[in-house]
Amino acid sequence: MRSFRQKQEFLLNGRGKGKINAKRTLLLYCDKCTNQTQGEKRGGQTLKEIEMELFSMIQETFGELLQQVLEYIDHELAKHQDKNRYYLKDKRTVRIQTLFGEVEVRRNYY
Repeated sequence: MRSFRQKQEFLLNGRGKGKINAKRTLLLYCDKCTNQTQGEKRGGQTLKEIEMELFSMIQETFGELLQQVLEYIDHELAKHQDKNRYYLKDKRTVRIQTLFGEVEVRRNYY
């Protein structure tokens, strides 16, 4: 049986190659909760603990989604760039503080 982290990696990197989906996040969270009730943590969680953990997972998921959107926009801009006027100098990693936490984006520099 796969661990929670292995399932998360499989879903995020397996089919769809990194496409993030809110339904997948919810399924992973529900699976994690069921495994906890069967295993190490008996007695359940409080509503506040469930809310905080789910919020944290959703924040991480949307941070990754924002990263993909920003990299897609950068890629589209590069495709429609005036090739005679601008040329690609470098591709750098930039860290941005967002509502979803810190997001790391690889972007083009001209």
